[in-house]
Amino acid sequence: HGNVVIQELLRRVPAVVRWPGQVPAARASEEIVHMTDLFPTLLAASGGEPDPAWKVDGRNLLSMWKGKAPAPERTLFWEWRTEGSNQIAAMRGDWKLVTTSGGRPELFHLPGDPAERRNVIADHEDIAKELREELEAWLKTEVKT
Repeated sequence: HGNVVIQELLRRVPAVVRWPGQVPAARASEEIVHMTDLFPTLLAASGGEPDPAWKVDGRNLLSMWKGKAPAPERTLFWEWRTEGSNQIAAMRGDWKLVTTSGGRPELFHLPGDPAERRNVIADHEDIAKELREELEAWLKTEVKT
């Protein structure tokens, strides 16, 4: 049972935003925020915005923080290629597509399976195909240094 708790914590990392008079106090949110959203959101809070030449991946979520709008619908992507892992993923809403070490993609429906134990790709091939295509397009944008 401990592994389930650890898996859930890895999927949901808590954060706290405190800005009296701007961000409602004592309010919990289940909205998905990606680390890349922090820069454009904090920049907006200071009255600025990213220069388009910077090609910032994150979104300005200041309206969400202030309780005025939900987070935008979007697909989030990431790759984990450290500590012996080789994993890429795409997540949209309740769905997460994961490919580990070049293996077959797996699809998880997160509300009913937060520990990501039941691959439901055979039952939802259309969703998996969409996420796989989006993930492949995102990987093509990677800048090699």
